[in-house]
Amino acid sequence: MLIHSSSQLLTLAGGPQRGRALGALGILENGAVVIRDEKIVAVGATDELRAAYPSVLSMDAL
Repeated sequence: MLIHSSSQLLTLAGGPQRGRALGALGILENGAVVIRDEKIVAVGATDELRAAYPSVLSMDAL
């Protein structure tokens, strides 16, 4: 399943945060997520993931 076209997708890129890094979240504009077997297998820009996973069932996040 590809969930695409999210206006903003929040990520925790970089792993656990401590000290001053707390709150430094990754935000992807027009983001997408690919889920397979109940696991997230890819996160990125909608255009990139649609090209990389063309045959996956997709759903608009709007």
